[in-house]
Amino acid sequence: MLTEPKKEKYVLLGIAGVVLLVLGIAMYPSVRDYASEQDERHEQGLHEADSWIHQLIHLVAGEGDNPQKLEISNTEYDFGTVSQSKGIISTDLLITNRGNKDIAIDELSTSCMCTSAQIIKDGKEGQVYGMDMGGNSPKDGSTVIAPNGTATLRVFYDPNMHKDLKGPVTRVVSIFTSAGTQTVKIKLNQVP
Repeated sequence: MLTEPKKEKYVLLGIAGVVLLVLGIAMYPSVRDYASEQDERHEQGLHEADSWIHQLIHLVAGEGDNPQKLEISNTEYDFGTVSQSKGIISTDLLITNRGNKDIAIDELSTSCMCTSAQIIKDGKEGQVYGMDMGGNSPKDGSTVIAPNGTATLRVFYDPNMHKDLKGPVTRVVSIFTSAGTQTVKIKLNQVP
């Protein structure tokens, strides 16, 4: 049989355990959001490193004097509120070569597996690219856009890749080209 001081000790330990459990549950969303922000910063840093490497490759290949730039109709697209129950969503953005030489789009990459993208040119849909996990992103050859020519960048977002995610989301699509690397940022607010 427990003595009165031992009972009191166990009751206090039980209360302390419940308080710690409640505090842990209350703090979980802010800790998860902080971790998500850190992952996003890390992913952005990786995309910046990839951009620098692609630019260096084209510079060494003698393409450094090409003042071309691929023009994208919208480099920050806001999907607004996105419901998981509606499934995958997409948007199309116009890409235009404003230079005087052909521009090759070598590869696309996204900052998260929930986001993917593809190039559509002359009605032909290219391969869908996602997060480049150590070189595993498909490479089906370059899409070439002639001067003043256009193509479409289609960006997909799958809200069901993050079933517990609710609130603001930002993702990045990187477009690696012979004229350098450009990015498109998508934003949304995810709800159930």
